[in-house]
Amino acid sequence: MSEVRRVELAGPTRLSYEGVRIPIVGDPNTSRLSKLLLAAPLPEGASSLRLTWPEGHGPAVVKQQRVDAPYTGYLVAGEVSPLIPLQGGAALDPQQVLQVFLPKGLTRILPHGYHEIALVLSLVFLTLSLRPLLAQMLFVSLGLIFGLALSVYGAVALPSAVASQALAAATLVVALWNLVLRRLTVFRLLAVFGAGLLCGIALSTSLARIGVPPDHLPPAIFGYAGGVLVALYAIAAVSFVISALISGASERMRGRISVLASILIAGIAVYWLAEPLILS
Repeated sequence: MSEVRRVELAGPTRLSYEGVRIPIVGDPNTSRLSKLLLAAPLPEGASSLRLTWPEGHGPAVVKQQRVDAPYTGYLVAGEVSPLIPLQGGAALDPQQVLQVFLPKGLTRILPHGYHEIALVLSLVFLTLSLRPLLAQMLFVSLGLIFGLALSVYGAVALPSAVASQALAAATLVVALWNLVLRRLTVFRLLAVFGAGLLCGIALSTSLARIGVPPDHLPPAIFGYAGGVLVALYAIAAVSFVISALISGASERMRGRISVLASILIAGIAVYWLAEPLILS
């Protein structure tokens, strides 16, 4: 049974034998349900499992337990299972995956998405005008979805801490930009797209911890990104409306609000960048 211990949990691992339970023999012509317990420690960051069923054994039914929409599969000798999300969801169809991951993206931002919220607020306070804000939100949305997809499909890999620091640095650049050039340009939109790209890569770590059904990657990505963007658009809308009500029709007041808010956001971003050094 050595081959049955070939399991991938964030990399190859081996199962240890914990015991077996075999019912008392009654009618030898009647099948008995025996239980073999194999265990392995769960590595940090593991979100899925892949099982190899060994050669020379009969077929096996693999059924995940104690999760929502569990995986159920049929493996013959020598066959390898697909990636099985540890938190469930393998049995969902694409529409259900979309519906499940959208609220997960929403709760990722509210109330925990401080870096993403700071980035979006730095876009609001460029000019406090609706058209530039909508253009920037479009570009940051495209960057976020693209970055999330690149990371989930393995084209880009950044440690969580590095991605968070890169996002903080991008927020600092965008906030300082507000103080230097308070109008929308092509270079500004490209910078915003790049910031959205970093935002998507940073968010991919939390998506990986949830575990993505391998057969439904696109709906999981779009559902999660959709939830994130709904939260970010809501925050942008609320902050824009409040600022517009305070400033009224005064261009000077709008300028003061934009400058003060951008300085505050830049200061918070500087703290985030220095935080690892402060804590160490």
